Amino acid sequence: MRRRVRQSADPSVDPATAPYVVAHPYARTQPAKSTQWPIAAVSLLVIAAAVFALRLLERPAFVFPLEYAVCTRGERLYTSDPAHPQDECVVVADSTIIAIDSLANVRRTYGDKDTLGSVFVSHGKTKRSIKVHTLPAAYSILPGLTDAHGHVLDLGHAAAAVTLKDASSEDHAARLVSEYIRSHPQAHDAILDGYEWDQTRWTPAVFPTARAFERYANLRDLKIVLKRVDFHALWLSQAAIDSLEPLPDQIDGGLIVRDETGRPTGVFLDAAMDFVVNRLPSWTDAQMEQYLHSAASRLLGFGIVGVHDAAVTLPILAMYKRLDAQKRLPLDIYAMVLCPELDQYCGDAVEAYQGHRLTVRSVKLFVDGALGSYGAYLHKPYSDDKSTRGILRTPAHTLKDLIQRWNAKGFQVNVHAIGDAANAAVLDGFESLLPEDLAVRRHRIEHAQIMTDQDVQRAARLGVIASVQPAQATSDMGYAEDRLGPERIRTAYAWRTFLNANVSIVLGSDFPVESANPFQGMHSAISRLDLNEQSPHGPQGWYSDQVLTRQEALAGFTSAPAFASFQEKRLGMLKPGMRADFVVIDRDLLAVPVSDMSRTPTMLTVLDGRVVHNQGFVVDRPTERDRPKRRDGLGAASVVVVLVDWTGRKAMPSSPSRPLGSPRWSSTTLERSGSKSYTFSSASSVSSGGSSSRRQNSVSMSPTATLQGLTEQLRRTSIDGLVRKSSSSSTRSSRHIRRKSSTSTSMSRGPSLKDPIDLRRTPSSSAGKRKASPLTAVEIIDSLAERKAMLESHEPLVLDVRSITAFLGVRLQDSINVSIPSLLLKRLKRGINLSHFQLENYITTEAGKQTLARLVKRKDGRTRRLVDLDCYIVGDEQLDRAGTSNTPRLGTVLLSVLEALRTDASAPKGRLYYLVDGFDKLRAISGSRGMLVVGEDAAPSAHSHESATPPRPKLSLTPSRSSPHDTPSRSLRAKSMSLTPSSDREGSPSTAMKPGSLRRINTETRNLDGPSSQPDKRSWKTAVSVSLQALCASQSRTPSRPRSAAISPSDLDHDKPEVFSVASILAGRLYLGPEPGTEEDVRALEQLGVRRILNLALEVVPKAELKMNTRFEQYHHILMRDFVEEQGVHEFLLRACFLISDANMHDAPIYCHCRAGKSRSVTAVLAYLIRSQKWTLKQAYKHVADRRPGISPNIGFVSSLMQWESEELGDKANLAAAADPREASSDTEHTRTTKSVRRPSYRMSKSFSIQSATAAEI
Repeated sequence: MRRRVRQSADPSVDPATAPYVVAHPYARTQPAKSTQWPIAAVSLLVIAAAVFALRLLERPAFVFPLEYAVCTRGERLYTSDPAHPQDECVVVADSTIIAIDSLANVRRTYGDKDTLGSVFVSHGKTKRSIKVHTLPAAYSILPGLTDAHGHVLDLGHAAAAVTLKDASSEDHAARLVSEYIRSHPQAHDAILDGYEWDQTRWTPAVFPTARAFERYANLRDLKIVLKRVDFHALWLSQAAIDSLEPLPDQIDGGLIVRDETGRPTGVFLDAAMDFVVNRLPSWTDAQMEQYLHSAASRLLGFGIVGVHDAAVTLPILAMYKRLDAQKRLPLDIYAMVLCPELDQYCGDAVEAYQGHRLTVRSVKLFVDGALGSYGAYLHKPYSDDKSTRGILRTPAHTLKDLIQRWNAKGFQVNVHAIGDAANAAVLDGFESLLPEDLAVRRHRIEHAQIMTDQDVQRAARLGVIASVQPAQATSDMGYAEDRLGPERIRTAYAWRTFLNANVSIVLGSDFPVESANPFQGMHSAISRLDLNEQSPHGPQGWYSDQVLTRQEALAGFTSAPAFASFQEKRLGMLKPGMRADFVVIDRDLLAVPVSDMSRTPTMLTVLDGRVVHNQGFVVDRPTERDRPKRRDGLGAASVVVVLVDWTGRKAMPSSPSRPLGSPRWSSTTLERSGSKSYTFSSASSVSSGGSSSRRQNSVSMSPTATLQGLTEQLRRTSIDGLVRKSSSSSTRSSRHIRRKSSTSTSMSRGPSLKDPIDLRRTPSSSAGKRKASPLTAVEIIDSLAERKAMLESHEPLVLDVRSITAFLGVRLQDSINVSIPSLLLKRLKRGINLSHFQLENYITTEAGKQTLARLVKRKDGRTRRLVDLDCYIVGDEQLDRAGTSNTPRLGTVLLSVLEALRTDASAPKGRLYYLVDGFDKLRAISGSRGMLVVGEDAAPSAHSHESATPPRPKLSLTPSRSSPHDTPSRSLRAKSMSLTPSSDREGSPSTAMKPGSLRRINTETRNLDGPSSQPDKRSWKTAVSVSLQALCASQSRTPSRPRSAAISPSDLDHDKPEVFSVASILAGRLYLGPEPGTEEDVRALEQLGVRRILNLALEVVPKAELKMNTRFEQYHHILMRDFVEEQGVHEFLLRACFLISDANMHDAPIYCHCRAGKSRSVTAVLAYLIRSQKWTLKQAYKHVADRRPGISPNIGFVSSLMQWESEELGDKANLAAAADPREASSDTEHTRTTKSVRRPSYRMSKSFSIQSATAAEI
């Protein structure tokens, strides 16, 4: 070290005259003694404050649900709720709307991070604020829009095909096809498809012929099939016609247009189209998925979050179901099933289905064709062609039979009818049904364009819904009056007439026949003008007495489609309890000039509370937990994902390089680089031996890039230098839970996930191989191919977390399918000890078990540790490493478990990788490299219920059949489950479950926490603390029946009980039991004074002869399935509690039932007792089980009830349990009692009994 020497003053310099004094570089001045102590005190205070803040960060994070609010300036939030039509703000929590209120009230109730800080005081309590987004002044919010009549895959296909919408003549259309062929040479190798020709816009306005294509050399030998704009006529080239010969002379319900000599001209109408289409190549699954996603991208861009798909063939339905099971449907689909032409009743091949975003409970029938192609079936001939009345595709007697058969199956019947005679035939068919069926089914007429006044009144009386498309009126108004005449046109497109007669209407577009833009449809509905603001009757509109108001038009695309699809309880409005689907537009829809409505852009589309479309600006997306970040070993220069603070300042849509508002960036910066891009930059300092060097990485980003795009570009950029590794192994090791044994010896039980899994931690330098690394599909394939080529001695472990069905269809070589039950996933996410985690327990196939055994076996005969294997995890979707999903996902949780195992292990040799692209990209890449195995040669394990069910840990569970088409794994029932410690830790996975059949399964309870000692009291609640063994203590069970006893048919929810037994849960107010299936059952309910019925079974439809809707004051049906993986259980419980509470408020006894009264209805009743009586789940369960022995809600419902209990009671749950003397003794009583106690039973008939409860007992 160089010695510092104090420099003496230069005597030659006069201090008074010198401009400045040059000090020695090493000279320093001693601070005055009077300032040393204050500086030291301030330093100590700063250090103390920093330590205190870090201590706060180390404490368990404040658990807050996914909550945020979006507010307009003024009441520009339109709810479509007649009781509360307008307001300012929508508040969202967990993908559900929890409040619609003013901005002031939202800030008072939920806080506002920007104005009130992270915490605020409300009613004397300190709460954590939510993020409140305030929109610019002109913006407004609408409910998520639904198109009630569209063709999704046709929209996607039309985007890639030739379009003839702008053609002005037959020759012009042929020339457009020729130009398309020149620009798309590959079209020569296939049949050329095209759309949207309309001869009514041509001069002359006649059908085209195949001769038009002969004029162009590049079209003469091509097979060309072009669809008319209404999809009710085909125009074929001569080559296409020749490939179909011999042609039939006549086709029922269709027409082949011929010339004077009898030769086909090239036009095929209605049913004749099916003759052509059935001979064309079918779409492949890959093509269908491509068209689906192409259409979904356009629809979400218009603010459409759901579509009533009006012609879903069986192959398309199978594709929808597969994607829905994988949760890959990009928007809601309400499917109208279209049966093959030769089998118009395909009920044996179609079942009702309610999935994540797919609903199947309606069928599509056709009666006639379209007006533009003279296919609409009329009472009298066409005014401009007296030779025809149109085409009747389905005879009246056949139509009536189809309607009755589908109605008996419980399906809504949606019939295409345009002409007045066709509409009359449909109403005749509906009139043959019982009034009770009409009230429940909500049958529809699709289009309903021309209807006599008498039939309008008949439709109102029958409760038929008219599904109309406003844009078709403005498209047809140029020729409709000439075609129909002045008398019939008066009753055509008569929307106001429908409403005045109390006929419910619902709006759609029939895309791609018309534009899918719903704002253009609204414009047509309220103005009856075309997009140029013109009509045959001038600027006032075509028959302007039939226009709709703006509110009616908005309801037609929001609340009305929800009602028409039986989803009005959760969709279509902005109100508390509804799903968080809404649209942000840049103008006030109810105040903007009519001419501007059709040009309304959708700025933001939110589906399930998440942004799915974003036009022109970036918003900050709420994280899963709105909480302070933990100290988890993050380096000082770690990369932090950029979040925009949406300030709500005035947007500048005209400037393409400026996002909405002025965002404030934290830990990173966005710098303007010219006018075409932004540059993301972040620098990190790497110090070594006292010296430092700076390096900077940048990513070019388009100005409209979303947060996802930014994150993806960051991931693809080499950012290793941005992360400063820190040795914080002591911090990580302090997270492990250590418990004291009976000898007061502290011992480690392995890594703990007691705290919620935080996947945003940066690995320390001592855990390089313990944290997972993301790989793209290309990188994974390259890595596996390289290993295979090098013949490495240690093969990698490839874990596939997709569904077993997808896995058996196509998979990577030597991959192993893994599945973990939903309840255990939640436990793993909440936190259990992992020292005894055994991967083989969750492998679904025998081949997978053999592969794992081979991988862990060493040459010397010893077993290799799991953490010493390189592991790859692949799945359907990108793994949620940010932890933004409230629902635990298998891939994410499994990845965290393996990371934790590596963290706890000493010197793990294996590395951990996961796929970020999804298996579809992997399949596209690896298909040509021989890395895939196709087929079902990997059979499921023998102990997997003979289905695609993964082996589960030895919980005491019993199967239940939800429907004849469901595998037993879909409905595990919690009969007796104990998660308390035991000594049963040994045994091979093959002995975990030994089913002899679906009705008999030997099960036992297996400890999941440790070999000895009780679980830590602090984690008792975060683990599954409720022992259903205690809950079932009061059930009537003989002592001789062991836990592994055979399951009788009466234990299954869907088996019809032999005795109709009704339990009185709350005397004179609430009753519980099975489905009333006979007249005697219904009379028994009437004797009890029951006035309302609540049906909680999707598949249970009241028999028409019982007249349930007329005999009882109210009949409610909640479409709930008895599946462990059932979605939206919380919403179902909210609705059920509201209905039961409403019945009690009106002194109307209510009867709750499902199929057997053991699972779904029991779950709803338990939820109501927890909420209304403030009972714990144990207390409520014991109360219900005493009055209705044999109840068995499935394990998924029990998990939802536990969460319900926590939300309703909070910390009072434990206090209430301790204060209840009956519950306090229930656990002990269960172990001692040799016989159960029954409540008094009163016989009312030979097949009816009721377990009654006295008022004192309640």
